[in-house]
Formats: sequence, C-alpha cells, structure tokens
Amino acid sequence: MQQLITEVQSSQCELADIEVKSAHGGTPHRLYEPLSAFANRTEGGVILFGLDESRSFEIVGVGNAHRLQEEISHLAWADMEPQIHPEFTVELFDGKTVVALEVSPVPLDKRPCQYKTAGVQKGSYIRIGNTNRSMTDYEIFGYVSAQSQPTFDEEPILEATLEGLDREKLDIFLERFRKDRPKAAYLKQTFEQVLTHLKIARPFNGTLHPTLAGLLVFGNHPQTVEPQLVITFLHYFGTTETEKTPRGERFLDNRKFEGPIPEMVEDAVNHVMASIRKGSLIEGLYRRDIPEYPEEAIR
Repeated sequence: MQQLITEVQSSQCELADIEVKSAHGGTPHRLYEPLSAFANRTEGGVILFGLDESRSFEIVGVGNAHRLQEEISHLAWADMEPQIHPEFTVELFDGKTVVALEVSPVPLDKRPCQYKTAGVQKGSYIRIGNTNRSMTDYEIFGYVSAQSQPTFDEEPILEATLEGLDREKLDIFLERFRKDRPKAAYLKQTFEQVLTHLKIARPFNGTLHPTLAGLLVFGNHPQTVEPQLVITFLHYFGTTETEKTPRGERFLDNRKFEGPIPEMVEDAVNHVMASIRKGSLIEGLYRRDIPEYPEEAIR
C-alpha cells in the first residue's frame, strides 16, 4: 500500500489502475463507476480511500473504515452484476487509516460488469486512462455478442410503467396470439403474467416495467422515456450534406417520426414516398407511376 500511495503522490494524479477517494466524511457516492470500470479491465484495479486529491493526494484518513467496508461489500454483492468480490487492506499511516480496495477483473464471458439499477446500457463503465467512462453501445455489444445473442430488448425500462402501454393494442395482439396457440397454457394466466412470459414486461424490485421491446411496440409514446429512439428524415438539396439551395438552406425537409415502431415505420415510409420524384410509364391504356427509389430500398 505504501508503494501505491507513493506512486500516486509522485505523479500527482490517479493512474490507470489506481483511483483515489477521500472517504473522510463517509462512503463516497457513485462507487459503482470505478467498481464496474476496474471489473471490466483486464488487470483489474485498486481504489485507495483516505487520500485527498484536492490537497495534493495528502493522507487525510478514512472517517469510518468499518462502515466503509460494509457499504462497499453490500454494493459489490447486491447491486453489481455479476457480483464483485472485494478484497480490503487496512493500514495506519501517522495515525490515519487508509483502506485499499482491490477489484479483480470479472471473467470475460461475464462482462460487462454493470450497476444493476441502471441496467447494462447505462450502468456499464470502462477505464480510459485515469478516468471512468460509460461504455458505448458498440463496446457493450462487443462483450455481449461474444457471450450469446444480445438481449437489450428484454431489459426492463425502469422509467416506464404498464400504464404507458396501449391496452387496446395489447388485447388485440394477445387475442390473435391465443387463436394461433389455442393449447398454450401460459396464455390463460393473468394479464401481468402473460406480459412477463412474452417478455413484454419484466419485474424489478417487485414492480412490473415494460421491456424495451414491449415499450417500442406497444407504448403510447415510447419517446417520453427513450427520446433518442426515433426516425429522422432529412431531404438534402444535392448529393452531399454540404451542398446548399440557391437561397442557402442546408436541406429541403427535416422531419422526426415518433411513436411505437409500427407507426413510426409507416409514417416515415409514406413521407419518403411522397417526397421523392416519380416517373410515369404508359402500359396499354393505363399509366403506372415509378418512384425514384424502389420501396424495397426505402425499407
């Protein structure tokens, strides 16, 4: 531990494998970030408690080492997925307590290690230099796809409730499902149990929440909680993004389509088909319109 402290004080910064927290006034907040980042790091890492970064990494001592270890252990076991096995070392330096928490890497097939409350997409972190950064979707996909088929659409959306789903659409869907599968016993369960079985909803801490798939297909307005999941349509004047109209506009049309996926797709395709040029072909007595792009290409 003395060597780690010397390294940090000599470099006057945190390192790729060492993070510093004061903890003089209690257990620091958002510890799940370095826990996740180090657990997803091939070599793991160490968190040093009892040094103050704002005072040139001076040893200030941990306020309550016993409580600190208890709360971190609970976080590592109850709130991280997969669970982290923390290893603590406690030492005195000039009468001040310093606690080192060693975070071992989780197996590659178990990554990304995530903060369960936030979910895999918002609760997975990676160590970049001496900072912790949220993983991108691409980085998460790299880990998850190496394990099995990604199941992001099965994740519960904690900000959403069942009241945000269109009950009429659900009833129509389930009725058709029952006709196609008359012998399926699970379709005779309660409404909530059927939604859970079909992964339209999933429980979290005793409350049923729509999954991402359930929200995007049956939600009244999924963008209330997932505003980035939209279809955006831009109609440019020329063949490049930089070419402007004679009056200087960057594009001729800019539309955003929201709602559940079936409505978004239909509205977007109809708008694109109405926006593109069409030619005409005379076939005998009748005229047939030919769009500039085939509808299959737009799909």
